[in-house]
Amino acid sequence: DSKFVERTLRLAGTQPLEMLEAVQRSLVLQRPQTWADCVTWAYHQWHIQYSDNIRQLLHNFPPEQ
Repeated sequence: DSKFVERTLRLAGTQPLEMLEAVQRSLVLQRPQTWADCVTWAYHQWHIQYSDNIRQLLHNFPPEQ
């Protein structure tokens, strides 16, 4: 996306820095080098999005509330 950086820099607060750091982490610092690395990365991302984040939400907002 040719306008990604331009749109990102217009975000509020620290969002631009956080977004650009996440991109750098994914594409440069923690870039998978092998198929096994890709599988490990994907598992880690899945675990964060569909386990850790959901558990945190349930902790913060218990179903009985």
